[in-house]
Amino acid sequence: MARPFLVSCVAALAALFSFVGGCAAGSPASAGARDAGETAVRAAYDIGSATTKVKVARVDPRRGRIVEDLFSEEAPVDYQASLERAEGDGSFAKAVMDRGVAVLERFRAAAERHGATRHRAVATAAFRRANNAAAFVERLERATGIRVAIVSPRREAILGFRGAVARSKHAPDRCAVWDAGGGSMQFAVRGPDGFRIHVSEHGSVPFRNRVIERVQGRSAERTSSPNPLTGRQIEEALALAKRLAGEIPAPVARRFRRAETTVLGIGGVHYYSVRGQLGGGKDAYTRRAVAERLKERAGATDAEIGGEYASTEVTNLILILGYMRRLGIERVEAEHVTLSDGLLVAPGR
Repeated sequence: MARPFLVSCVAALAALFSFVGGCAAGSPASAGARDAGETAVRAAYDIGSATTKVKVARVDPRRGRIVEDLFSEEAPVDYQASLERAEGDGSFAKAVMDRGVAVLERFRAAAERHGATRHRAVATAAFRRANNAAAFVERLERATGIRVAIVSPRREAILGFRGAVARSKHAPDRCAVWDAGGGSMQFAVRGPDGFRIHVSEHGSVPFRNRVIERVQGRSAERTSSPNPLTGRQIEEALALAKRLAGEIPAPVARRFRRAETTVLGIGGVHYYSVRGQLGGGKDAYTRRAVAERLKERAGATDAEIGGEYASTEVTNLILILGYMRRLGIERVEAEHVTLSDGLLVAPGR
C-alpha cells in the first residue's frame, strides 16, 4: 500500500503516479521512475456488478499502449443480484462480500506471480447503489492492499472506450462503443468536441427483473429466473427493450446509426453471453443472427440453457436485439475488453 505517500504528497504528485484514483503497490516513486522511461508490468482490476476481472500486462506508459498481455482471469461475483435480493435494505449481503474479498485476494496473488508492480481497481454500477459500498471498499483495501475507486458512469464509459479502441485498432472517430454489463450499460462516442456519453441503468440483471415484473407479472424478489419465456412474452420484452433504447440522446444515437461507424461491443453481455450463445467462436455478430438464436431459445428452461448465467441468457438476447433494432445496428464487433484495459492504457485520466 502507498497510503503514507498519498498522505504526505499533495494531489499534484499523486496524479503522476495513479490510475483513476488508484495507488501503487510497492514504492510509488520507483514505480513512477520505471514508467517514465521504459515498460512496466501493471495489474488492473474491474470489479463489475456481476463479474470481477483482472488483467496483467506490460505497458508502454508514454505511448499508452499494451505491449504484451501476461495474464487475465474472471470470476462471477454477483453484487447486483445481491442488491436485488436485499428486500429494501439496499446493501450487499455478507456472502457476496466474503466471496468478493476472496476473489480479489486470489487475483492479486496471481498478478504478483506474473510480475505486476502496480495495482489499480475500479468498482462500477452496483457499488454506486449499495448503501454499504464505502465500508465494503475499505474492507477490500485492507484485505488486498489495492486501492479501489468507485467510478462514475461517465468515467466508466470513457475507460471502456479507451480500452476498446486500443484493442480494436479502429480510429476513435469511426467507433461507437457499447458497454453492456450486469448492472448498467454505457454508450460512448468521441468527436472533435470530446466524448458524448449515455448511461443506462438497464443492464443485464435489471432488465431481466423488468421482464419478470412487467412482462410476466411476477415478483423479481421471489423469482430468480424468467425462463422459460413464451414467444409472446419475448415479443413484449423486445418492445420494452426498444422503448428503453429510445432514451439514448439523438447525438449519440446518430453516431451508432451511421453506416461508416464500427460498433464495438464490450462487457460480458456482448462477449460472453450473446457471442457465446451464437457459437462458432466469431468475434462479430449480426442482428439477424441474434434474432434467429432468440427464436430457438423460446420455451427453454434454465436447465436446458445451462451455465451460471442461465437466468439472464435469453433476456440478454432480447436486450441486445431490441437496442440493435431501435438504433439500426446491423453488426457488432464483440471485443474481449473490460475496464481493466482502460486502466492499463490510460493512467491518471
